[in-house]
Amino acid sequence: MLVLQKQGFFVNLYRLLINYIAMTTLQIKNKLISTIKSVKDPDVLEDLYRLLNIETEDIEKLKIPARVKKAIAQGQKDIKEGRHYTNKQADDQIDRWLKK
Repeated sequence: MLVLQKQGFFVNLYRLLINYIAMTTLQIKNKLISTIKSVKDPDVLEDLYRLLNIETEDIEKLKIPARVKKAIAQGQKDIKEGRHYTNKQADDQIDRWLKK
């Protein structure tokens, strides 16, 4: 099965994005800064750095790292071979992780 890596960080980021509508710009900035400060994984930091530096016209120039291409290829293989979750299954699994 596909393994969700760095799940804690991305779950927190997901929560942050879900709640952004009710937050002021300053609150959003502070939450993002706090979340980024908690990241220990250099790969996640590198990905975030790239994401934050992308301008709309530069999206076409985005270079996908080899490790990401490899992960995408593995994910496509997993899907073809039936190793995947439905949205409901993934949501249920995330709910279980959050309860830990």
